[in-house]
Amino acid sequence: MAPEASAPLLGSWWMEIIVVGTTGSALAVFLLLTVIIFYKAIKRYVLLSRKP
Repeated sequence: MAPEASAPLLGSWWMEIIVVGTTGSALAVFLLLTVIIFYKAIKRYVLLSRKP
C-alpha cells in the first residue's frame, strides 16, 4: 500500500518541478527580450539625438 501512496506524491513533485522550470524559463526569456528592446530603443534615441 505504501508504493501506491508515494506514486502520486512523486508525480506531483515532478509536475511541480516542470511547472516551476517552465515558468522560470519563460520569465527569463521575457526579461531578456525586454532588456534587448530597451537597449535598442535607448541606443537609437541617443544616435538620433546626436545628429544635428
